[in-house]
Amino acid sequence: MELRVSRRYSLALYKASVKTQMLDSVISDAYSVLEILNKSHRLKLFFTSPIISPRVKNKVVAEIFQKNIGKLTLEFIYLLIKHSRENVIHIIFEDFINLTKEKKGIIDVKVRTAIELDDKEKNKLISELEIFSKKKVNAEFLLDKDVLGGFTVQIKDSVIDASIQNQLENLRKKFKKTNILNNK
Repeated sequence: MELRVSRRYSLALYKASVKTQMLDSVISDAYSVLEILNKSHRLKLFFTSPIISPRVKNKVVAEIFQKNIGKLTLEFIYLLIKHSRENVIHIIFEDFINLTKEKKGIIDVKVRTAIELDDKEKNKLISELEIFSKKKVNAEFLLDKDVLGGFTVQIKDSVIDASIQNQLENLRKKFKKTNILNNK
């Protein structure tokens, strides 16, 4: 239910921001709103409370966001409050960001390595991932001491495991399958 609702609203915001040629500004606003919401658990609770009137919510939104976001984004938040959708505001803005990336052909990937890669290595890996995915790659590089050599790449729900540990495990399975190793 929330996903369908969020997609309907995020699509409307996307179309409005493209039509008004304010897409980059609205994306920036969406990140700002999410950052503020993620920092304040009380503000999230405020938006989900059915006891607080829409008038009070609009007043608080104006105080918090009016100087930090553009008019289109602010009016959109007021619209969410008017239609009692402010309880899923964070889901809508997250979906808006994902929808925009999708429309622009951008994918987010997480690359985990045991050691820090230099810029040349990062750029080469990004280039290879762009060829593989046929999309522009927005990569987040993370150090993970559990990765034994090589790297792992997470693209949405898929993981490409190019670690030495995984390669050794695959060899062990292959040897076991062909009875080269006689353990158990």
